[in-house]
Formats: sequence, structure tokens, C-alpha cells
Amino acid sequence: QNTLQLSQLIELGDKRELRAAAATATRDRIRVEYESARVEVLGTATVHFIEVVSAQEDVRLAGLALAQAEELVKAVERRIKASVGSALEEKRAQILAARAKNSVRRTRRTLEASKQQLAANWGSRGAKIGRATGDLFSTHPLPALGSLLARIDGAPDRRIAVAEERVRAAETALARSRRVSD
Repeated sequence: QNTLQLSQLIELGDKRELRAAAATATRDRIRVEYESARVEVLGTATVHFIEVVSAQEDVRLAGLALAQAEELVKAVERRIKASVGSALEEKRAQILAARAKNSVRRTRRTLEASKQQLAANWGSRGAKIGRATGDLFSTHPLPALGSLLARIDGAPDRRIAVAEERVRAAETALARSRRVSD
């Protein structure tokens, strides 16, 4: 004589559905955290791009200042040849030109560092970034206050907080259901 026994646990208190709800809430929270991290990386890359464009403009302006300083040195030299200028004026002009050259070198190093930071956003160390183009001085009208307030609910930190709240609520409901024996 053989005996065959089959058994299956019958869960009471909606435990299975509550476990599924907790898992879904956790998955949703992870998606929101991923999206938040993606937006943060995008924001960091945007800041670095703006720094590159700004540094390019600094290099351009430093170059213009150097050209003007060199023109000043030439003008002072012409004045000295005409016996109108003094050696002191010449020294001042030369110092101004030397400072302008240092400024050009410094702004170029800053530009290269900014490019390296931008390239680091996508994990590259030796990327060659050409000229970045952008208009840092263009402005756009601000959205209405109501529109800005409505966008708060979509902010990454707010969405993470809501997702965390859902996970905790689902886990609490699951813990409560476990008080009911199967």
C-alpha cells in the first residue's frame, strides 16, 4: 500500500498580492532613482559644457587684451623714438603685455581643464573636444509661477520621496498580513 500526499500552502490575508505590490513599488522606486541619476548626470554635463563655452570666451577676450597690450607697446616705442615718451611708460606697457600673455596661458589651461571635465562625463580621459558652441547670453522668459509649482511634483527628489513612501506602505501592509496565520 502506497500513500501519496500533496500539499500546498494556502496563504491568507492577501499575502501574495501584497508581496507583489511591495516588489512593484520597489521596482518603481529603482526606476525613479535611475531617472534621477540620469538627470543629475545630464545636469553635470550641462554645467561642464557651459564652463567650456565660458572658458573659450575667456581665451578669446584674453587674446584681444594681449593684442591691445602689444599694440600699446608698439605705440609707446614709437613715442620714445619720437622723443615724446619715457622709459617708464615703456616698462609699464611691457609689464601690461606680460600680464596679458600670462592671462592667455592661464585661460588656455582653464579651457583644457574644462574640456577634460566635460569628457570625463562619458568616461573619457583623452577625448579631443573641438570648439563648443553656445550662446551664454541669450535669455528666455521664465515660465509662470503656477507652471513652476506644478513641475515640483515631477522633480526627481520629490518622485523618489513618493516612491519611497509607496514602498514603505507596501512593506507595512505585507508585514500586517503576516499576522494572519495561513
